[in-house]
Amino acid sequence: LLLSQTLEGTNHAVVVYGQSDLPATLNLAAEWFDGTNGARMAVQNISSLCVAGDVNHDGAADMLVGSGSARPMGITNAGAAFLVYGNADGLPARLALSLDDLGRTNACAFGGYRPLLGGALRGAPAGDFNGDGIDDIAISIASVPVNDNPNAGETALIFGRPALLAVDPPSAHRLGGAQV
Repeated sequence: LLLSQTLEGTNHAVVVYGQSDLPATLNLAAEWFDGTNGARMAVQNISSLCVAGDVNHDGAADMLVGSGSARPMGITNAGAAFLVYGNADGLPARLALSLDDLGRTNACAFGGYRPLLGGALRGAPAGDFNGDGIDDIAISIASVPVNDNPNAGETALIFGRPALLAVDPPSAHRLGGAQV
């Protein structure tokens, strides 16, 4: 189960691991998570949340968490998408998804390169777009100017691979859109 929750003024991405003995009603307070039953990830301004497939090709499903208010390279409201790696041992019970204190073994971040101008940064699975046997992801930004069109938007297609840590030119392809 993957969902977003606001608790005490902080946004969280929450993952609850499937198990045969889950109670009918879940108390998703921070104390409930111990790393064996799920994890809570604190993140500013969640704009998207989804299962991404196995992007780092380790046999476990990964997830994407979009944040519209992250500040990569100090750019206000440029946004970021956090790719959180699943693994057979589970995630830490609590994980902070921020550009400042990101644990590179649990996740990596893909930052925007200009303000979102009121749009939202969203991540989505892309399947195996390039046919190499590893799942890929797409990160879209709405309302970003492209070719003198102020509302065109862009999508970055990122090819999955083992040890994927950040976008570099060989692994990302930016696609500029047209206004629809």
